[in-house]
Amino acid sequence: MSTETSTPLPMTPRRKWIRALQELLQHAVLQDRVIKRIYPGIMHLLIFWGMTIQVLGTIINLLQYPLFLPVEIAFPRGQAYLVFEFVMDLGGAMILVGVIMALARRAFFRPSHLPNRWDDWYALGLLFALTAVGFASEAIRLQATNPEWRSWSFLGDALARGLAAIGLQVTTDAPIHKVFFWSHAGLGLLFFASLPFTKLRHLLTGPLNIAVRPQRPLGALEVIEDLETAETLGAGEIEAYPSQALVSFDACVQCGRCEEVCPATYSGMPYSPRSLIYALQRSMHETLMGEDGADEKPLLEGFIDKETPWLCTTCGACLYACPLFIDPVSSVLELRRYLTLTTGEVPGSVGETLMQMERRGNPWGLPKEEHAPWAREMGVRVIQPGESTDVLLFLGCAYGYDSRNQKAGRALVGLLQQAGVDFAILGAAEGCCGETARRMGHEYVFQVMAEENL
Repeated sequence: MSTETSTPLPMTPRRKWIRALQELLQHAVLQDRVIKRIYPGIMHLLIFWGMTIQVLGTIINLLQYPLFLPVEIAFPRGQAYLVFEFVMDLGGAMILVGVIMALARRAFFRPSHLPNRWDDWYALGLLFALTAVGFASEAIRLQATNPEWRSWSFLGDALARGLAAIGLQVTTDAPIHKVFFWSHAGLGLLFFASLPFTKLRHLLTGPLNIAVRPQRPLGALEVIEDLETAETLGAGEIEAYPSQALVSFDACVQCGRCEEVCPATYSGMPYSPRSLIYALQRSMHETLMGEDGADEKPLLEGFIDKETPWLCTTCGACLYACPLFIDPVSSVLELRRYLTLTTGEVPGSVGETLMQMERRGNPWGLPKEEHAPWAREMGVRVIQPGESTDVLLFLGCAYGYDSRNQKAGRALVGLLQQAGVDFAILGAAEGCCGETARRMGHEYVFQVMAEENL
């Protein structure tokens, strides 16, 4: 039997940094996953890029003051200043349009998978107030000073002309200008102060999670290295999750895209990947922030029902839907590993399946002699010791025992035969891949079966 393998390039620190920067550019800056949904995608892009423009512009404004740097930074002058004013107004307009779209979506046509919580309205209201008050302050300043270039600040100028039309005349020393100016400054400080305590924190934790997420294929499961020596396996408490997972819990904004594609949710089961991550997030906040009674409140039954981890199909649809690459499947697996390997608390059907795999070598509990009888009918060669083949076809338990999947197995073999491919199967010598046991959280059974196949 001949095989060809390719060895991937090792992930040196330099390559890891390059990979992280590429991920940030594609998923955080360009937001390729966000824009897969047209309305919320446009809405979020407007807010994101509007805020980016405003933050960068504010930094440029502040750098001209020696309070922040020991040297004076030249502020844009001439044509550059006019472009600066136009871009700043454009950024503010983008925020207002995006926030209005978000408010309308929540108020009038909110999808069922999108929850409404206080910090949703708080974040949107704060962004709207911050931007609107800023434009009001600019309008009063433009009306008072009446510069020749005022039309470059197109939105502030329009608002200033509206104020003049109703007969409001002010100066920069007027109390109303000071009220709006300092209100805008106060709202800006409130915005930054709110980052750790509201979903606005995803502005920091979202890109961070994208940058530090495990560099493995989506859905790939982490191997337990110390399976024989570890006292506790899986996650029975929030501290058992790795730091990257904790970052991902904090990055979740409860957008519900995972729930929208979840087959368990669609089938009516009391399971939602969004609710699972939210429960883990609450457990982390209450436990790690030292809230009263949090230490005595267990993760399972305290925040998550013990039945919940078994409702996930581990299909991975949520992984491909999440714009921030949050991984509910791995979180579920850690809970299952704890229940299976540490406490032994598993549903009857799960325990029966695991027992069949240990005793019979397959989830169906059928003898190996009954594995893929259709392959013999189709004349598929069973490889013998010392023989070789171009392709060794591993059928697996589903093609071997499940009548529904056997149709797909027949079709695959038929294609190989028509193409003239030299292939063979292991027959009764083929063992179970153990993936079912692994998805159920029993890493030990999986590793034993995997080693037997190798």
